Amino acid sequence: MEVFVKLFNQVRLAVKLMMDARIPIYLKALPVLSLAYVIMPIDIIPDMIPVLGQLDDIGVLILGIETFIRLSPQSVVDEHRAMIEGGNVHSSKSGTATGSPPAGGNVVDGEWKEVKR
Repeated sequence: MEVFVKLFNQVRLAVKLMMDARIPIYLKALPVLSLAYVIMPIDIIPDMIPVLGQLDDIGVLILGIETFIRLSPQSVVDEHRAMIEGGNVHSSKSGTATGSPPAGGNVVDGEWKEVKR
């Protein structure tokens, strides 16, 4: 069960990094290309082969996400990972606030931007 939680958190982290303006666009191509491989009908191992056909799709997708996370700036990854895991509250240059949920339990995950007049 813990493996699925870790995998789910890695996918959440990748999505948050994809939306972060501090991540270079060329890095954001990695998860997109991995997903494109899964969707395309041409595979290294055809999907008609039971189990192995699906395993190569999953492997390419996981490899693309992990590579994307590892190549992203570590400070940005740490910031988003802390938010996902419920770390300390702090703000970043992009205007995102991170932190643990309040004791009441209702949480709104979002971004803010300060507008000066």
